[in-house]
Amino acid sequence: MKNLKIYFVESPCQSEKILGREAKDYLFKEFEGIEFQIVKDFFDVDFSRLPVAVLSLDMPLVTKEYLVRLLETASKQNVDKYVFGDGESQFCLVVGGGRKTYFVEDEVFLQLGGAKNYNMVYNSLRRRIMSRLIQDGIVLLGEDFHIDDTVIVEKGVTLHSPLTLKGNTVVKSGAVIENSVISDSTICENAQITSSHLTSSHVGENSTVGPFARLREGKILENCRIGDFVE
Repeated sequence: MKNLKIYFVESPCQSEKILGREAKDYLFKEFEGIEFQIVKDFFDVDFSRLPVAVLSLDMPLVTKEYLVRLLETASKQNVDKYVFGDGESQFCLVVGGGRKTYFVEDEVFLQLGGAKNYNMVYNSLRRRIMSRLIQDGIVLLGEDFHIDDTVIVEKGVTLHSPLTLKGNTVVKSGAVIENSVISDSTICENAQITSSHLTSSHVGENSTVGPFARLREGKILENCRIGDFVE
């Protein structure tokens, strides 16, 4: 990967938000530290230095790991070029100057345009985020989780679905959250949130909120209880 240069081609959907980030920001985050250049069109790509990858800025599912596997396969099978998508796309990975070309139809190269593609990308990103949380030591009970990529959840947290965590939310170790919608809030150690809606709020250590509470810009100190139907 260290010799690979990536060209990101601008797209009308590159600034579309999905699970907390713009589409292009997923790519910038994923390929941080790797040489890249943003171009307006495929024909602005310089193929004089190989290998080169050309990706659209509305392809948030592409990962370094995937491109590494393609490069390894190219080396073993003497492949010169991979074309991504349906075969008509100009997005590609060019390894050599020969004519041995493979077409790669994989969902990681889906672009955001259209409701169908947006839905497919959304669900793939959602599963990816859930898998990462489980690997980090977070207990996820249920299936209906919608957690932005920008959310920070510490090891030792237990989350019960249905649950939505959005924006710059931070959930600290020992917290338990169930059946809630939380945006841009901090949930401190060992706090418990049940069936509640929090926006831009802070819940202190060992405090409980809910069920059916609603907090907007609330600041709850430690060892407090916000009971049923409190707004």
